[in-house]
Amino acid sequence: MYIGYYDHTNSSTIHTYKKTTFQADRHSKRYRTKWLRLLVIGVLMLAAFTSGAIIHAYAGDKSVLDPNTYSKVIVTSGDTLWRIADEYAPEHEDIRHYLNDLMKLNKLKSSTIQAGDVLLLPKRD
Repeated sequence: MYIGYYDHTNSSTIHTYKKTTFQADRHSKRYRTKWLRLLVIGVLMLAAFTSGAIIHAYAGDKSVLDPNTYSKVIVTSGDTLWRIADEYAPEHEDIRHYLNDLMKLNKLKSSTIQAGDVLLLPKRD
């Protein structure tokens, strides 16, 4: 919209320009569309990361326990992990390595075991 008037005291003409509502709406719509696009992209990225984390957290253990790969031993009173590792470790293998594998396989955080526990023993060839 164009507004102009002539001031008799000043010989210059003052022109005032005002955006039409169409131009203002177009700018506002473009601005909203830009931010809406960014918001949608952000939500999609968040959903992708969240679903990936959930799938990773609830996915099965990759080391599937095959009964042909592992033997079982039931812990009796007085048994220790060291004694079990010494008894079942192959002659050529260091007991500490076998004990470490035994703890990892059974997901033990310490060497404390109790009578009645069932331990899986890794077979060695």
